[in-house]
Amino acid sequence: MQLLSNNYRNNLSKINFKGVTQGPIPVMRFVSYSTTLGGGGCLDHYEVPPNATPNYPGAYPNKDTKIYRADPFEIIPEEIYKTHDYTIRDDLRLSQIKKDYRDGDKYFSKNAENEKGFLTYKRDEAVNKINEHNYYLDRYNKRLKYAQNEIAKEKYQKKINMHSENLKQETNQKNILNQTLENANARYKLLKEMDDCNWEFSNAKSCLASFKHLFHCNYSERNPYEDASIKNTFNEGHKIKQDYKMSMKNSDKRLNQIVSKNLPFEEKQKALLQELEYKKNLHQTYIETRRKLADSVKQTIKYINYGNSEVAEYKNKIKIMEDKITQIIKERESIMAKIEKLYKSKYSNWL
Repeated sequence: MQLLSNNYRNNLSKINFKGVTQGPIPVMRFVSYSTTLGGGGCLDHYEVPPNATPNYPGAYPNKDTKIYRADPFEIIPEEIYKTHDYTIRDDLRLSQIKKDYRDGDKYFSKNAENEKGFLTYKRDEAVNKINEHNYYLDRYNKRLKYAQNEIAKEKYQKKINMHSENLKQETNQKNILNQTLENANARYKLLKEMDDCNWEFSNAKSCLASFKHLFHCNYSERNPYEDASIKNTFNEGHKIKQDYKMSMKNSDKRLNQIVSKNLPFEEKQKALLQELEYKKNLHQTYIETRRKLADSVKQTIKYINYGNSEVAEYKNKIKIMEDKITQIIKERESIMAKIEKLYKSKYSNWL
């Protein structure tokens, strides 16, 4: 990779980028205790990071595997590909963002954060070298001032010229890095907005699914059951009423039979009182049962009304969340347009 900004392409290429060599990742296998092997873990195999690209066909990670992790914008020398098994580039291209930005949390800003850290390190390194050259310029200018012969003067002047030239180069490099850091900060800001937007989108989608589930439970599953419960209660009440009428009718028949029978007075009176007491208890039981059934229906209707209010509440929440998701999608597309514009103007090599 070369430069982030078109205006600084030639200058940034003068910065000394150099990546690092790292080894593979050892993967341990845990074994149970035995008298021969003991217990704990043992080496099972080696792996490379998922974004590592093999430098030749058949590359396979082992203990001697060499992985080259390139610095941002680095133009990798050809010998690196010959001396290393894998190469890692952390460049986040516009095409990758456009491919993944609708898929959820990708943490794009992490890449820009790494870029900022790298550029800040390089800029601070240049500042330290500038301070070092200024120190030596001050030192050799003083020595030149008090030099007693031409040989010494020539020696100090050469030192001054060398540090002046190096100071100019480091100052130019610092200015380039400061400008590039502005681009990196702008990229980080937009990618962080995209990450935050995707987090809101995922959270909103989760809430919407939850509200729809609760709506379904309240509307699609519970109400039909409650409606059936009311219907069954009314059917039960109707049956109880019919049984009550039949029982009262049979009781009236028994009373007429008792009256028509030729029985001693006391025996007839006792039989009549028993039948009248039966009718009284039958009526009381019927009234109490009807009241319980009516209370059950009232409670069910009350529960249905409460459920209906919940249904209305969830319908409102679903509408609000759907509107929010629509708004988030619009914001995300707007952010993506800004990211694309920034990449095309400042990151033309990362398209």
